[in-house]
This record gives sequence, C-alpha cells and structure tokens, in this order.
Amino acid sequence: MKRALSFFNSTIKKNRMSHLYLIEGPKGAGKLTLSFLVSAELLKRKGEDEARLLNQIKKLNHPNVILIQPDGNSIKKEQILTLQSEFSKTSLYSGARIYIIEDIEKITQAGANSLLKFLEEPEGKTTYGFLLTENLSQVIDTIQSRSQIIHLVGIHKIEIKQALIAKDVNPLISEILPEITNNIEDAVSLVNHPSVLEIAEFIKKLSTDWLNKEIIFQLDYIDFISETKADLDWYKSYLNLVLLFFTDLIRYKVHRTITFESLRSDIQKISAKLSLNELEVITSKIREHINRLRVPININTYYQKLLLDLDRERKL
Repeated sequence: MKRALSFFNSTIKKNRMSHLYLIEGPKGAGKLTLSFLVSAELLKRKGEDEARLLNQIKKLNHPNVILIQPDGNSIKKEQILTLQSEFSKTSLYSGARIYIIEDIEKITQAGANSLLKFLEEPEGKTTYGFLLTENLSQVIDTIQSRSQIIHLVGIHKIEIKQALIAKDVNPLISEILPEITNNIEDAVSLVNHPSVLEIAEFIKKLSTDWLNKEIIFQLDYIDFISETKADLDWYKSYLNLVLLFFTDLIRYKVHRTITFESLRSDIQKISAKLSLNELEVITSKIREHINRLRVPININTYYQKLLLDLDRERKL
C-alpha cells in the first residue's frame, strides 16, 4: 500500500489525478485505508489539522466523502441515485467531492447503468471516485475500461505473525491466525476467539499425540472443536490448518521452511516415522474432506470420519 500511496501523493502534487480509480487487492491489503488517506490528501487545506481531517473521513463525518457498501448482497440502483443527488447539492465544505464504493463487483446491472451515467456526467471537475474490489475479474468491463486500475498486494503472513508475537500472543496462535486472515487488525481481534483456541489446542495435541499408541482419535478427540463444528466457515479453516500441519511434515522432510515453527520438535519426530508416500496419502485424504464441503454436509459425521481416517493412517 505504501507504494500506491506514494503514487497518489505524487499524482496530486502534479495535479494529474484521474476521476476514477479501481483499487483491486485481497482482503487486508488496505484498499479502504488507502482511499481514506488519498481523500484526506485531496481535501486538506493549509494549516488544517491533518490527523483530525483523516479521523473525520474514517468516521464518515466529512460532508465531501461518501462511502457506499453493499445493501445486503448487492449495490443497488437506489444507492447510486442517492450518491448522484448528494453530489448535485452544493457542499458547505469547499474542495473535492469523493465517493468510495466497496465491493464494486456486487453492483446490480441497474446500479451499474446509473453509475456509468454518473461517470459520463460528473458533478464538477473535482469529483473523484474510488471503486474497491477483491475480485477484479468480476467487475464489469464497462466500469474497468473507465477506471485507472491500482493493484494492491496483501500483507505478508510473516508480518502478521511478527505483529502478534510483539503483542505477546501465543506462538502457535500467532502461526495460525495469518492462515485465517491477512488483516492485522482482524488477526488481533481473533486472538481469543473460541474457534481459534480450539483449533490451536487440536493441532498442538495432534502433534504430541500422533505417536502415542494409547491415544485413539475416534474416542479421545470426539468432543473436540465443538464451537468450530458449529460454523461451516470455521470448520473449513480447521481442515485447512490440519492439512497445513501435515504439509509441514512433508516440508520438514525435504528441508523446506515450515509454518508451525512452535511445533518443530514434534514435527521432527513425526516426520522421521513417516515416509513421503505415507504423508502424501494423509494430505490427500484431508483434501478429500475439504472438497466434500462444497456440498451440504453433516459436519459431525464428517468430523468422525476424519478421525477414523487419521487413526487408520497412524499404523501404530
């Protein structure tokens, strides 16, 4: 995002701003934050308290900045017409008029037609639009062709892990959360989420119990992850993290970087007991479980099946 912000600051100083930007990037890349920062740069006046101005914009308390978000699952024509109506009025605050539309790929056809009409007949030369999307391919061509496209990359997982560790978050949870979200603020908010705690406990026990002949997953693990099983999205995250644990065993075996550094000792022991072929069979079975989530399932039933599959592959 720093590079994109530098580009915008330079463009503003040279008075070369386009009237429409389509900002594309994954969740957590900072699309909305970038839009707010550029808006503040466009609106600031000599001697103005810039921190106060930015805070106004972020809280949507600035009369010259309008944020549109999906109403339900879509951006509707009525929302665009409201935008047009607001921008047709004289603002009490001089300077640029700015609109930001999140998830622009969710705009209805009627909404898109109204937006295109608005783009062709902007209210003044200092009207700027920022359209945000995580799915550029789903944004209609007529909007893409009228926009200058800015690509943002997501924050690196290592940065999120380091930020969490700096806040004294448990090392294993600091390794799990970057796999669930690429937004630092979201990661911090999820540190004590029941499903995160359950997944961390499961993976930790999996690493210590895999070689323990007295443990039978079908019996001893049956009551685990009760919160996680209650939500399909969290159960997907759980399966992906279990898959990542076994992928780490493969990575360790072929001398590659692993994700769960906090479990390195256990990973070393388990990896020594399993061949690459055996590990590939295990990861393949977990992928089958992940693929089953594409259709309606009974999570409890499939969780039991997963435990059965894990017991079979231990071959103790």
